Amino acid sequence: MIFEKDNVSFQILDVFYYIEGEKDSHNPKHAFDDLSFKIKCNAKYTFNKNTETITDHSIAYIPGSIISDCQNKYNESIAIHLKVHNYSTDRVEKFIPSDYSKYEKLFRELLECWTRKTGPYKYDSSAILNNIFSEFNKDSRSEIKQSSKISNAIQYIEENIFNENLSLATAAKESSISDVYFRKLFFKEYKMSPKKYVINKRMEYASSLIVMGYHSLQQISEMCGYSDYKHFSVEFKKHFGLSPTKYYYPPHKRK
Repeated sequence: MIFEKDNVSFQILDVFYYIEGEKDSHNPKHAFDDLSFKIKCNAKYTFNKNTETITDHSIAYIPGSIISDCQNKYNESIAIHLKVHNYSTDRVEKFIPSDYSKYEKLFRELLECWTRKTGPYKYDSSAILNNIFSEFNKDSRSEIKQSSKISNAIQYIEENIFNENLSLATAAKESSISDVYFRKLFFKEYKMSPKKYVINKRMEYASSLIVMGYHSLQQISEMCGYSDYKHFSVEFKKHFGLSPTKYYYPPHKRK
């Protein structure tokens, strides 16, 4: 799976479509990361004495921090060059979705939005990429089957994650179990409390909105489910180790 962490944020640098024929290449370190949907592909990457084969309808993540060699037979892809924050890996990662069509649709929507460049296209493109990340997260939880006792509760949480009125007690009722039992089952499957899960998701979204720079911190607080900015600021500092203001204005940008 790709991005197995809850507080990943990003900055899109470019989105493009390309086709390559058979060739071998050496890929040095880059100042950007690469996330791509492989429409058609047969390529083998070698990195850090490991190999990863990328095939049709898969999604690949190549961090800019690694050096790799690629043996490529063919490659038709939609690629995103981006800077990923709060996540690191020393390998090429791939994901083969069971329903590749939903990802292909999202990547094509992102490509069209970025290429068209009308209106607030960077914001709209980032929203689509956030949706892609959300689908990664849902699919990474595939071990939670529909028969799970808390599947209805999970669905309620995902649908209301940014709603300030989200209630974990209501979530438990959605699965017709007690609040205490719900928390126990949730921790068993997610390795964290439901409260921490909600906070992590909100902070992940908040950090990506801050990086994009289109909204005030008060607006971001409200978009992430916090009508009280002070409460949002406290949770943000607990999560990232610095306040939203300092995250928004890093030292090199301050006067």
